[in-house]
Amino acid sequence: MSVEALKTFLLWSFLFNYGLLASWSFILVVWRDRIYLLQSYFFPMPQARFDACHFLLLGGYKVAIIVLNLIPWLALHMVR
Repeated sequence: MSVEALKTFLLWSFLFNYGLLASWSFILVVWRDRIYLLQSYFFPMPQARFDACHFLLLGGYKVAIIVLNLIPWLALHMVR
């Protein structure tokens, strides 16, 4: 795999994953109560814990996107 192909792959991967993160955040803001009702049917938990779990997962996913996609892409751009 060439460096240019790797840069292109990392950029598209970053954009796709960040779009997925933005969609997840938007859906959680708009339909929070409906998602809570659906998930609490299968996994009973208080609403505060539901919020904490989702925000923890959103934060972890965001960090993973930055570490696994953005930083390698920036490093490849700095090399050339």
